[in-house]
Order: sequence, then C-alpha cells, then structure tokens
Amino acid sequence: MDYENLLSICQRAPIRKKFFNIAFVALVAAMSFPTAALAKDVVVTEAENGKKVCLEVGDTLTLQLEGNPTTGYLWEVASKEMPYLKSFRVSTSLIGSGGTYTFTFRAESKGSMTMQVVYARPWEKDVPPAKTIEIPVVID
Repeated sequence: MDYENLLSICQRAPIRKKFFNIAFVALVAAMSFPTAALAKDVVVTEAENGKKVCLEVGDTLTLQLEGNPTTGYLWEVASKEMPYLKSFRVSTSLIGSGGTYTFTFRAESKGSMTMQVVYARPWEKDVPPAKTIEIPVVID
C-alpha cells in the first residue's frame, strides 16, 4: 500500500464516523415518534353488545360473531352511514356449517357513532332480525 492510498483512507475515516453518528441519531428519533405499528386491534364479540368501544385514528375494530349460514341467517352491518370507520375485510370461518363471521374496520377519522349489526335472513323483509347488536364507537 502506498502513501497516497493510506492518506486517502485516513481522510475518509472521519466522514464514515460522522455518517454513522447521524444515522444513529435519526434511528433513535424515528423510534421515539408514534407510528402505524402502534395501532391497536380491538376485538368485539356479541358479549360486548351495548358497551362503548374507544379507538384512535388508525386502530382497527374487529367484530367476531357466531353464526350459521346454513340456517339462512347472516350477520350484516345495518348501519348505512359510518363516516369514521372504513370496512376493509369481511370473512367467515366455515362454509356449510356454523362458524364465525368476522368484520374488520379501520378508524379513519375522529368522531362518534353507533354501529348496528343484525342477524337476519336477507329475504325476510317484514320479519325482525333474530339478533341485533349495537356498538357505540368513539374515535379520538
């Protein structure tokens, strides 16, 4: 190794040290701010009927309800306007037998509302639902 190469390496060493110091400070600063990774998932079942659910913007609300589609009954969200929650997933655990209906919503903005979900046969328009669940939701 000649003198000029050695000099070049020595001159770059402080730049590397400065770069790593800046990167470390940026990493620590990024970890101290809240992020979407801190969003929580609140799971609600039929047992929480009528109980207030408190969320923050970015949190998810997962509604898990037992049902049996072979009887013709389905869980449906009856609330037509939900300005603060956005539905992004609906699923059932089993086809052709009893199981769990899962509705997942994301808290999009601050506000409060009452979500109503009914267990009914969709074609029976003049018959009251077999079950009705109301969940007051507050998003801060």
